[in-house]
Amino acid sequence: ADSSNWALVDVVNDMDGVVRRYICAFANTYSGEIYPTLAVKAHASLSGNDAISSAAGKTFRIAFPGGGKTFRKVPFYQVVDDTSLWTKDEEEWGESINWFDTLSQEGVFKDKIVLVGASMVELHDFALTPFSADAAGLSAKGVPGVEIHASALHTLLAGHHIADVSLTVVYGLTFFLCLIIFIASILARAWIGILTGLLFSAGWILVSFKLFSGQSLVLPVVSPLFAMGLTLAGQQGYLFYLEQRRRHLVTGMFGRYIPKEVVSELIKDPG
Repeated sequence: ADSSNWALVDVVNDMDGVVRRYICAFANTYSGEIYPTLAVKAHASLSGNDAISSAAGKTFRIAFPGGGKTFRKVPFYQVVDDTSLWTKDEEEWGESINWFDTLSQEGVFKDKIVLVGASMVELHDFALTPFSADAAGLSAKGVPGVEIHASALHTLLAGHHIADVSLTVVYGLTFFLCLIIFIASILARAWIGILTGLLFSAGWILVSFKLFSGQSLVLPVVSPLFAMGLTLAGQQGYLFYLEQRRRHLVTGMFGRYIPKEVVSELIKDPG
């Protein structure tokens, strides 16, 4: 069979089960033949550019235009119900409805790209997207798989590509901020280091949001904030260890020779 017009519909989930990336193509392990995915194949047919159709294993971030109601949905029974089809309901009512003719008159399908997919829960063709999150956590249902392909095709046609900030920049900036937090905690008081860490964390989150909304750049948040928090906690733990060591040293040197009250004063004010 000719496979030139075939396309695969598998999607790739992240570790948390959410779909954020779209794979361009799959390679047959035995024959080496490349099979593009649905959105990539549709884009190649529409644009005449099939460069990424052969990029087996490569992925791109999907710029989801919205949640589950972003794209117009038309039930299949309305598509097949034209003047040539007399449905059971029409027989019972004795009246012709002709959904498809009505949709055609409204121009629903004119100059549109139509993807056909299932939306029945029983078929288990649902996936979680970044818009599936609500106040109670991730929805267990998600959106029909065809909407994932529609969002991926929309991303390719609109040229709205989402890129990642270079890991070199992320690691270098994280190290620099952690170093400042460490130095601030050493040279100043403890609350200065804590305040510095909180300000840097808030600034990082704000910059991450601005980059994503304005430049379509993804700046990691969790790992840098964890690194800053770990630096602050480790530094404060080290200072606590040094203080406890100093207390034991003073107590061991003078505890046998002078009253405890004097030792306590020495610990509080070594000068």
